[in-house]
Amino acid sequence: MAEYEYIGKINDVFPDLKHAKISYAQQGEDLILRRILTRKLKLPVDKGGVYVDVGAYHPTNASITKFLYDLGWVGVIVDMSQDCIREFAKSRPRDKAFHTAVGSENATITGYFNEREPHINTISLEHKESMERYGVDYQEQTVHVRKLDDILEDAAISEIDFLNIDVEGHEIEVLKGFSIDKYNPKCIAIELHCKNIEDIFEMEEYKLLSLYGYKLVASACITHFFTLQKK
Repeated sequence: MAEYEYIGKINDVFPDLKHAKISYAQQGEDLILRRILTRKLKLPVDKGGVYVDVGAYHPTNASITKFLYDLGWVGVIVDMSQDCIREFAKSRPRDKAFHTAVGSENATITGYFNEREPHINTISLEHKESMERYGVDYQEQTVHVRKLDDILEDAAISEIDFLNIDVEGHEIEVLKGFSIDKYNPKCIAIELHCKNIEDIFEMEEYKLLSLYGYKLVASACITHFFTLQKK
């Protein structure tokens, strides 16, 4: 069902919600992204574009890229869960989906999986141990790790409008395996866990993106948006 049709049905039942907007993302990140793309970057989002979603999890639930797909964009989807990749294959046939973990080097390592909540799968031992303190159980599986550069080469991607990285504590390793200055994504969203927003400025991910000319322009709890500043 198209987004405007769905909103129309909601308005029939709840007329006071006529200005409501649909968000598929966990914390409304897709609404923030739409505003960044259209208002700040002046991109005609309804004319198509290219996204890369690393740690994509699900084609609809908690998805920051679902609305872009609905607008006709094409994407590269990467996730270390085979079940997640199967869901994308069924729901988003235009996307190129890759079943792999992503890091700074190509390797085979141990991955940590939660069957009930695959969005918290990780290859970060530190993140896994942190989650276990909250009672989360993980099962170990051997996983392949690939550099994002190699995945993009296989997908025949030469430019990126939007890059999302959400890999549960392994984000810096994804950036280290990615040639930022080759692809120059117009907007990057990255999950960073910190107690206060000021702490972001001391994180390795922030410092690396800053070196390549990116500025922090918005935040949604644990998801932070960076745009490439004009040189």
